[in-house]
Amino acid sequence: MSPAVQRLRRAPQPYRARARSVLAAQCALAAELVLRRTRRLPPGHPGAGGHAPRLRSSPRALLPLRRARLVYRITDHWKSRRIARRLGLDGTCTLRPGPPGLADVLVLSLDAPGRERLAVKHARTGHAVASLDHEWRVLETLAADARLGGWRALVPVPVHQELTGPLPLITESWLPGTTADELLAAPGADDGVAERALTAVAELHRATGRTETATGRLVAWVDEPLGVLGTDIPWCRTGKGAAGLAALRHRLRAGLAGAETTVAWTHGDFHAGNVLFDGRGSRVTGILDWGGARPDGPCAIDAYTFVIALACRREGRQLGSAVREMVRHGALPGPGLALIDGTRDDLVDLRRSGPAGPPDDAVLPLLTWLWHVVSNVTKSPRYARSHWWVSRNVTPLLEEAATWRATRP
Repeated sequence: MSPAVQRLRRAPQPYRARARSVLAAQCALAAELVLRRTRRLPPGHPGAGGHAPRLRSSPRALLPLRRARLVYRITDHWKSRRIARRLGLDGTCTLRPGPPGLADVLVLSLDAPGRERLAVKHARTGHAVASLDHEWRVLETLAADARLGGWRALVPVPVHQELTGPLPLITESWLPGTTADELLAAPGADDGVAERALTAVAELHRATGRTETATGRLVAWVDEPLGVLGTDIPWCRTGKGAAGLAALRHRLRAGLAGAETTVAWTHGDFHAGNVLFDGRGSRVTGILDWGGARPDGPCAIDAYTFVIALACRREGRQLGSAVREMVRHGALPGPGLALIDGTRDDLVDLRRSGPAGPPDDAVLPLLTWLWHVVSNVTKSPRYARSHWWVSRNVTPLLEEAATWRATRP
């Protein structure tokens, strides 16, 4: 018997139980890595067969995108106790329900006697620190914007910020409600919830919007996001990836140049999981996660993000293949366009104000795809390194784009 095992057997029972828990978590993580390493691409995927795209730039590309639930259930519990002590509160911290660790941010609900309930966001990585710092500044700006009036009740109030040191975090007021995602997943759900969500964000656009020609925004809206993909995703640097980026840049610039649109505060990640409702789904009670917001975005992006994400969920598809099909058919499916048009009647839409010549109805789905992918890559480098995520969300569309040179000027 090894000395380490002998010391473990002589240790107090609480220590032995904790050591066994950690060992079990490590074994579970190792097993998950082995399974992810040997998992094949689905039949018919562009990466299957003898000509797989070169997505793996290093062994890190084989690591799972989601953090191992068993490991982080233990570490997040300990970290929540440290956060509570750092904030000087004796209340209880409980993890907010949701996928663990996709955005490298741990979200806690902090309850303390005699104090308001808070949402605590702890950044696990440097990228997440930058995202939380941006969100904090956005929340401060929106809270001080008199144009929004009572609409500001839908936005969390920034309370406390400590983004330096070993536990970088911000705290916000906790907004009550049920996510639109949960309501729309319920049996018999209709589009009423989606309509009310789009109407709520359209009020933000109307209050802060102004009509502009998109030509002056091409660098910020197109060139800079494409540059992020070319820099951060190895597959995009050569071959079909690089050709697809070049073709996408040409198509977006051609479709946006000269077009008029409403430029306003945009959420940037407006999907059903970030919109809260009362229990009956009759009233929006909050809009969460403002880390991707900007004061000068094309406000149509928020509506398209919501509708495309909803379509992906209902059809069980990943973003890359879903947007590829939309582009092949020229635009969003009819129900999606009807939903958008029914809630945004006084906002200038790129589809209705294109440059000279027939407008390209695929521009907005393409721009929405680009901003969503760049947002994920910016928040966490694990997306760019993930073979699974890139092959399902990036590769399908850029391989399609690489064929446009033969059919478009």
